[in-house]
Amino acid sequence: MNIVPEASRECLICAPEVHAPAPDVVCSLLGPNLVHNPLCGAGLLNLASCLFSSVPLPFDPMSQDNQQPPVPSLSHVADLESGPRARMVDVSGKQETQREATARAVVVFPLGLLEGILAEGGPKGPVLEVARMAGVGAAKRAGHLIPLCHPLGLDGVDVDIEKVDENSLEVRCTAITWGRTGVEMEAMTGASVAALTLYDMTKALSKGISIKKVELLAKSGGKSGPWRREE
Repeated sequence: MNIVPEASRECLICAPEVHAPAPDVVCSLLGPNLVHNPLCGAGLLNLASCLFSSVPLPFDPMSQDNQQPPVPSLSHVADLESGPRARMVDVSGKQETQREATARAVVVFPLGLLEGILAEGGPKGPVLEVARMAGVGAAKRAGHLIPLCHPLGLDGVDVDIEKVDENSLEVRCTAITWGRTGVEMEAMTGASVAALTLYDMTKALSKGISIKKVELLAKSGGKSGPWRREE
């Protein structure tokens, strides 16, 4: 129980003009760590007047620390008087830097199917090599496939496909350029299309093949600097 030790202790704020519930009711709602000064002369109290000046306020709703951060705006959406409108972002004022991004996609095969594909190939030929070439070509054309993605001249694209368990292949696509905007979409497009090609090359063997976990793994360059997904 909290006990008022001194008659000289005063409430933080006395606001008799503010109508509020009875102090004991307010304090019972606030919990045992907050106490009301019954010796306060104010007959009508607001929330702040229920606290001793020596008792810390655990949550101040008006504090800058407790304010919700502003919702980030979408750079590809312009707020016009007529309403939101999609646009390609003007990057002409950005600094050119080395840009690199790596993305992945995971292709999961029904039990026992992948081993035969790796050993003998698929119905359409060399599965992994065709998928790799499809991924490289797709990364180069990301700006044509995605409406507001900037067309970039890539300095390099690398697609690797590895077996991660007995039923799964992981596609990793890395794109590199020197420019004013990042290559995240190029890397993700390359990984996605390579995974789709793996499906196309093997779908005659099973319709149960699935594509999962298309995601960015890491990026570097630009104003925001490096970023890496935590595994």
